[in-house]
Amino acid sequence: MELNTIINGDSVEELKKLSNSSVDLIFAAPPYNMQLENTLYRPNNTKVNGVNDEWDKFTSFSEYDNFCMAWLKECRRILKDTDTIWVIGSYHNIFRV
Repeated sequence: MELNTIINGDSVEELKKLSNSSVDLIFAAPPYNMQLENTLYRPNNTKVNGVNDEWDKFTSFSEYDNFCMAWLKECRRILKDTDTIWVIGSYHNIFRV
């Protein structure tokens, strides 16, 4: 793999293609699992817009949790022992990740 490469594809499948302990840094922005059935407000009372795109649709929290475990497991495998993973999210999902 070339240095400084952005890989576009199914995250778990793409991660599986990488060698063990081969990555210095992972910056991840996983799906937020934000298909909203009701109105949701932030602590400052601003309305949250849900996500209706296919890549962010999960049938249950269990499915979302399993997805997160799968990509995090692969990230751990490919990260070098002394390197870092950064994960961003919203207060809706980051505690699950």
